[in-house]
Order: sequence, then C-alpha cells, then structure tokens
Amino acid sequence: MEQIQETITNLGITIVIGIISLIGAYAVKFITQLTAKAKEQTTLIKNDNMTFLIREAMERINQVSKTVVTSIEQTTAKELREMVKDGEIEKEEIEKLGQKAFDEVVKVCNNEKQYLSKWITNVDGYIQNVIEQKVFELKQETKPEQGLM
Repeated sequence: MEQIQETITNLGITIVIGIISLIGAYAVKFITQLTAKAKEQTTLIKNDNMTFLIREAMERINQVSKTVVTSIEQTTAKELREMVKDGEIEKEEIEKLGQKAFDEVVKVCNNEKQYLSKWITNVDGYIQNVIEQKVFELKQETKPEQGLM
C-alpha cells in the first residue's frame, strides 16, 4: 500500500511538472509571438515616419521651387526676355536663370536635400525636374504672349 501511494505521489508530481512545463512552453511561445508582433509594429511605425519625412521634404522642395520660379519670373525673366528681343543680351542669360533657381532652392532646402539623398540617388536632378515642372506650370497659368524662362 505504501508503495502504491508513493507511486501515485510520484506519478502526480510527474504530471504536475509536465503540466507546468507545458504551460511554460506555451508562455514562451506567446511571449515570442508578442515580441515578433511588437518588432513588426515598430518597423511599420519607423517606415511610416520615414515615408512622412520623405513626403515632407519633397513637398518643401516643391513649395520652395514654386516660390523661387515665380520670384525669378517676376523680378528678372521678363526683363531679360525683353533685352533678348531687343538684341541687348544673348539668350544664354535667360538659360542661366535655371541655375540661379536651382542654387536658391538648394540654399533654402539644404536639409531636405541631405535627407532625401539617403533615398534618391540624384537629388540635384530631382530638384531640377521640380523646377522645370514649376516653370511649365507657371507658363500654363500665364498668357501665351508673356512666355517664361
């Protein structure tokens, strides 16, 4: 009888230890899954933040380019076109305005340019394209006889 009680006690202890081990294994699995989910969420948040910052930098370059192109058109380009028309200067002077616009945009948006260089291999080309787009848009908004750069 004593031997049966001892066997039953040992069997009970073995079963309890097995159940505790099983619960521990499920707890470890659950914690591992939670950790993986947390890492995934953190990655998504980081990606969302990066996407937001990239969009903000691109929008800032877009806005500054529009301001610079409009400003050059209002202050310089019209006069230079008239001077070219009158033969006082060469057409290349007007073409230099594109470089002036680029330099001004880069001066104002230097931080954005540096940030975007992590994801865009030719940020200068991107900025030049944005400036050209703004020139085109301004041309569309103005009368045909006024022309631009």
